[in-house]
Amino acid sequence: MPTESPVPGLPILNAALEPDPRRTHLDAEKTDRRVRKTRQRLQAGLLLLMKEKSLGQITMREICRRVDVGRSTPYAHYRDVQDILEQMEDAFHNDLAALLPAWPATGSAADKERWFSAFYALAQQNGLLLDVLLSHNGDPAFLSRLEGLCEAGITAALPAGSPNPAWRAAFLTGAILAMVRQWAGGGCTEAPAELARMTMAFLG
Repeated sequence: MPTESPVPGLPILNAALEPDPRRTHLDAEKTDRRVRKTRQRLQAGLLLLMKEKSLGQITMREICRRVDVGRSTPYAHYRDVQDILEQMEDAFHNDLAALLPAWPATGSAADKERWFSAFYALAQQNGLLLDVLLSHNGDPAFLSRLEGLCEAGITAALPAGSPNPAWRAAFLTGAILAMVRQWAGGGCTEAPAELARMTMAFLG
């Protein structure tokens, strides 16, 4: 039954007209999916254009034409073309930074293979980004940051007293990034688990 209005002078609202929390949640999820899809289209459009020309030659208008969105759409998500790329790079680096501390430096071969599989799964999710930025026309700053992050993370995961930790980290980083560059350039056709097995075999 209706109760007295908590605010004098305002009508009492029927409970049936109050927002349904379940409906609100579903609407929010739908909006989130739509936003993610739009951002992914814009990101893919930029990366595909970067396979054809340098970043400085690409405009928001070109990206909009490539992915068929309105000219004002990107500005609801990004400041400019550079911001699209920087957000992609930051997201990948953050995910990688979360994975690196789990490197099982003293673990079994099976533990290391599982870690490599997770690493390559992350790389596969970002395959187009890595293909573009690690190619000969890519971004040297991205590669330098990626190498530094991997070397620091692997070094930190090594047990105290490990011999030549910096060299060990540099060797492992060089090996896995070479694998990623070759794999991404070929379209990531092999499964992450297969890349992990190959890496373990090559490292001997």
